[in-house]
Amino acid sequence: MKTSETFLLSFLVQGFLVLSSYYIYAPKKDIWGVLSNPVVFCVWCVTASLSALGFIVFSIMNIMSISTSADADEVYEWTLFPYSIFQSSASLYMPLAKSGYKVATLFSLFVAAVATGVMVFSSVVLYGASAITILMGVLFFHCTVIDFFMWGYSFWTMEL
Repeated sequence: MKTSETFLLSFLVQGFLVLSSYYIYAPKKDIWGVLSNPVVFCVWCVTASLSALGFIVFSIMNIMSISTSADADEVYEWTLFPYSIFQSSASLYMPLAKSGYKVATLFSLFVAAVATGVMVFSSVVLYGASAITILMGVLFFHCTVIDFFMWGYSFWTMEL
């Protein structure tokens, strides 16, 4: 199987798992935490939207295996690991949070944040200083600052 086909399979299958986990495990009780603040929620909405756009464009570029770097082949193949790890941890986040597993929830957010950091590096190598890389940087910011640190802290301290 070619790397581009593996990206497509991961995008479709794991992407479906991420989206369905949010639908199936939507919490009945409020676990919004710091996101209940209207300003923070607006920032979350903007960064989440830009993150989704960045991830989709990054995925499409990898599926189409378009790169602008001579060193891209090896990085392109290695990018599958953080790409798949990111989606795996994202699909575990909502079931863990709904079940009240605080340490496991925060660990899944941490893993997602680290994976996005590696994908930003990959994007720099594969696509240079492009709009894709900037949007992947927004994904890294969203996963690290908004989800892991801000929401994670509020989730850690809330009564379940």
